[in-house]
Amino acid sequence: MASVPITGTIAAATVIVTGQAGKSIYVTSVALVPVATSVVTFSQGTGAGCGSGTSNVTGAMTFAAGQTLTLGDGYGVVWVLAPGNSLCITIATAAAPGSLSYALF
Repeated sequence: MASVPITGTIAAATVIVTGQAGKSIYVTSVALVPVATSVVTFSQGTGAGCGSGTSNVTGAMTFAAGQTLTLGDGYGVVWVLAPGNSLCITIATAAAPGSLSYALF
C-alpha cells in the first residue's frame, strides 16, 4: 500500500503512479477537494504522460463550488488498471488538491 499527494493544476496527463511490467495498479481510495470549475480526468497508459495505449479511467469530471470527490476507504478496490499501465491525472482550469492510495499486484 502506498499513497500519493495530488496538488495544483496539471494541464497535460501526468503520471502519478508508475506502472510495473506484469503488475496492475489497484486504486483503493481517492479524495479530492477541487476548486470550483476544476476539471479532473484519470487515465491509464504507458510512456510519458500515459501517451501510449491511453484509455480513460474516468470521464472528465467538472466540479462546482463545495463539491468533493471521495471514493473508497483504502480497504477495497475502486479501480484496477491494465497490467503494466501507469495511472495519470489531468487537472484543468483550477486546482484539485487531495490524495490517492493504491497497491501493486
